[in-house]
Amino acid sequence: MHVSRKEHRKKVDDALMAITVPFLRRNGFRGVFPDFRRHQPDRINLLTIQHSLDDTKFTVEIANCAPDGIITSWGEDIPPTKCTALDVEMRYRLGSLKHKKDYSLDYDQSQYTENIYLKRASEILDLWDEAEQWWKENSFSKEALS
Repeated sequence: MHVSRKEHRKKVDDALMAITVPFLRRNGFRGVFPDFRRHQPDRINLLTIQHSLDDTKFTVEIANCAPDGIITSWGEDIPPTKCTALDVEMRYRLGSLKHKKDYSLDYDQSQYTENIYLKRASEILDLWDEAEQWWKENSFSKEALS
């Protein structure tokens, strides 16, 4: 039976909501799927889950921003409550260090016999130390992506 990309997307989003979002909440993140923020004394850790428009893949983009948000190149002030990882120029794709490439999580079930949706949602938890290290070691800029 053929599963449409829309059905794949719903299944992976359900898995992310069941596994990843509660994990993010336990680790101090707030926000609404797919954009999350964790306030630190000197910065805000950002995490955005971004689905591909062309296939069954998604990325987990992380970044830091200033505690008071960012300013775009055209002067728009994005407050800390609205800033996402995709707004920030210096960001990181979770899994890129481990896989030594610009990493996307693929949930095409034809490749696997197990529940790929739960596997990909859980993979974010497995990569968490990489995210924490990146947030700690990388600064932030007051300027947004141009």
